[in-house]
Amino acid sequence: MKLYIKNMVCPRCVKALEQIFINILTRDEVPLSKPLRLNFMVNTDREYMAGLRYATTKCFSVSSHYDSDMGMDAGITLNY
Repeated sequence: MKLYIKNMVCPRCVKALEQIFINILTRDEVPLSKPLRLNFMVNTDREYMAGLRYATTKCFSVSSHYDSDMGMDAGITLNY
C-alpha cells in the first residue's frame, strides 16, 4: 500500500509524485515526431522504464519498451 503525499504537475507536464519512501518522475506520450512518442519513468529505487510507440495507422501502432526489472518488450498496440 502506497500513501501519496503530493501530486504536482511541473512545467512541460512532467508529473512528480512524492510518496513515503519513493520519489517518481514520469512522463507519458512525449512527441518526438508526428507518429513517434516516448514514455519514461525513473524513481529513487533505481528502477527505470523507457518506451517508444510509432503510429502506423489511426488504429494501430508498433511499440517497444524497456524496464529495468523485466527487460525488453515489443508489440502491437490497438487504439480504439
